[in-house]
Amino acid sequence: MAASHSRAPIIRGLFLLFFTTVTPFLPKQAVAISTSAPIKELAQHPQWLRLLHYDTAHHQGTFLSEYFYISQQGKYDPAAELRATLLALETPVADESHPRCRFPARYAWLANQLQQPTWQTIPRACKRLRKWLVENPLRSVSLLMVSGYLGNPASMFGHAILKLDTAGDEHDLFDTTINYGALVPPKEPVIAYIFNGLFGGYQSGYSDRYFYTQDIVYTNTEARDIWEYELNLNPEQKKLLQFHIWEIIGKKKRYFFLTRNCAYELGKAMDVVMEPPLSQTVYAWYTPAELFDRLHDLNQSLLESRRSPLIKRIRFHPSAERELIHHYEILSDRLKLKARQFLDQPDIKQIDITLSDLSSAEKQILLDFLFSYQHFIFTKEQPKPSAQTLSLKHALLTKRLSLPPSLPTDDRVAYRPSPSEEQKSSIIGAGVLTRGGSNPVSSLNLIAFAQEPTGRNTLEGGELTVLDLRMNLSPDLPIIDRVDYLRIFHHGLSPLPIASPWSWRIQLRSSFRETNGNYDHQLYFGVGRSKKAGSALLYGMLTPSLHTLAPAVRIRPEAGIVLPLRRNFRMRVRVGIENHTDNEWLTTTLGTFQYNPSRTLSLQLEYHKEAESSWQLTLRTHW
Repeated sequence: MAASHSRAPIIRGLFLLFFTTVTPFLPKQAVAISTSAPIKELAQHPQWLRLLHYDTAHHQGTFLSEYFYISQQGKYDPAAELRATLLALETPVADESHPRCRFPARYAWLANQLQQPTWQTIPRACKRLRKWLVENPLRSVSLLMVSGYLGNPASMFGHAILKLDTAGDEHDLFDTTINYGALVPPKEPVIAYIFNGLFGGYQSGYSDRYFYTQDIVYTNTEARDIWEYELNLNPEQKKLLQFHIWEIIGKKKRYFFLTRNCAYELGKAMDVVMEPPLSQTVYAWYTPAELFDRLHDLNQSLLESRRSPLIKRIRFHPSAERELIHHYEILSDRLKLKARQFLDQPDIKQIDITLSDLSSAEKQILLDFLFSYQHFIFTKEQPKPSAQTLSLKHALLTKRLSLPPSLPTDDRVAYRPSPSEEQKSSIIGAGVLTRGGSNPVSSLNLIAFAQEPTGRNTLEGGELTVLDLRMNLSPDLPIIDRVDYLRIFHHGLSPLPIASPWSWRIQLRSSFRETNGNYDHQLYFGVGRSKKAGSALLYGMLTPSLHTLAPAVRIRPEAGIVLPLRRNFRMRVRVGIENHTDNEWLTTTLGTFQYNPSRTLSLQLEYHKEAESSWQLTLRTHW
């Protein structure tokens, strides 16, 4: 490779000399490269830059691997890479290392631009590429939205995966998925993990796996839901995308958790077949929700212009835990009691005792649930399930096989809208604020990322909000009134014994106290219990907190309710008491009423009383 690069300037010179001196004497078909699209213009074509993953803001390609570029200057000069690509056409295809085998998407696109249909033909020497295309006939393309996972800070905002239907069966787990992620060393220290993830300390890349491997990790082990967005692509788009995936698999980039993450880079890969592009300019952060927000916006734009939609359909893949909870909830009260009694003391000897007074039909139903539960534990214990789990699973299966098969039923988990179907994840709000009996002032509310209890994209009554900034628009007050750097509220609602019954919340806040003119910096961490009562969610919690203003240590017993009044109306009320002096406890109250007419608009009325009472009425747009 080094020798060929050293001769590149000479070859390019001869190539240009050829076209300036010989072109006038050639037939028109042979001069299509030079006359149909000049190299300078073609090198700046948006599609050519997308194929190179060229970052126009930083004037360079984003791949680290030199193997992704034919020219030595190709990473920094799209024109040089185009010239090198065209020159490569003049060389015979002897083996797999030839650019025709490495970059089929480039040649397929150039074939259309330069009217050279023979370039789309895969040379016989490209045996691995031809074999891969035969073994993976592409029927459809989907983007997978994976819900957030609070067990890992890097996964709180969700995940994005590209899925290729190459198996031909809607329920087949052998479809190909394209994942993008950081290459993290095993047992990496937390501090190093955070630092490298934020500042580009990790290499990353695209990798292909069977869908069942993603299903095991996300829906089974981490209990995360998946929404599959099947895209309405034509055969030419699917072909070009598949060619491009061949080009980028295994090539390394630099990983940045806030910006160049899974959602951003999959959007970049999809851009080679998307117009307008799916990816967007990133300023400070980019979450997976924003990729799917963009997908919905493009789809809506097409529908409004009466064109074919971009989203063909959305399929919901519930987590294994959600399916198991649903399986439990449809049991009769009697069978629920039996299931709880057995799962409190799971033992092979207890199987016959548990089933002794049940009818054959009841035994079938209960054993189906108990086996599903044991299989759920078996999956979570991988790769080394315990001997007790294995023996109990085998015993339950043996007992179930001794009974007749169950009649087919339609007891699937009901469809749940994805967060991006409901409301966008970032918010701008403008409204009126009054605090402590003072005159009302205009206020501005900015939220970087929000899944709120009162929003339509609620986490089942929970919350994940990052960087909630409230500002006063009054010259008599400081500009920043309050900053919530992080708010997380997780409700433990699973009835399964394996799940933790505890709810918890964590909050990091700075707020201005008008009474003394200082900011109070606060850290809250609460633990409690939650319960569903019809459509309402009730909870009680004990919340200690640390403050920079006295008293420095506080404790707050509190109770709350989250109530969806209708689909677009939600209300939240929280009441507690908190120590403010050695002998004084003050009532704290938070009440929020929110109306959400659409994905992009909400009207919120909030009453908040801690050290001071405040009312805020805000009209918010989600972006």
